[in-house]
Amino acid sequence: MVRNRRRPYNSSMIYEHDNTAGFLKATLEMKAKQNARYSMRAFAKKIGLSPGGLSQVMNGKKHLSAERAHSIGQALELDAREAEYFLSLVQMESTRAPALKLQYLEKVKHLNPMVTLGEDMKQTLLTLEIRDFDQLDAV
Repeated sequence: MVRNRRRPYNSSMIYEHDNTAGFLKATLEMKAKQNARYSMRAFAKKIGLSPGGLSQVMNGKKHLSAERAHSIGQALELDAREAEYFLSLVQMESTRAPALKLQYLEKVKHLNPMVTLGEDMKQTLLTLEIRDFDQLDAV
């Protein structure tokens, strides 16, 4: 008998987010709704972060490395495209070079054409002094 294996995390909801913090917060909230005893500490352990490290990531004070993003993708059982999207978000958030940030943004938009650029990302791009902000509409 073949069982229909249910994925423990609703990873398809990753496409509802334009940043890693939002996705991780939503995933934690979903798990907490499914199990009232599920905690940030348990989630941090599941994805291989310390509770403090997870808190810093979710509050935008710390960025994930590509290696950590890969291991989190595996822990959350993201499929290949979801993992690529998650990694692209991580890379977009962690790079400081405006040209690279735009390149990762293009990749994010390619993987998820429905993604909207959140205010946080708009502010980040403005802070980086991207002169032709209209380029973003073409991305």
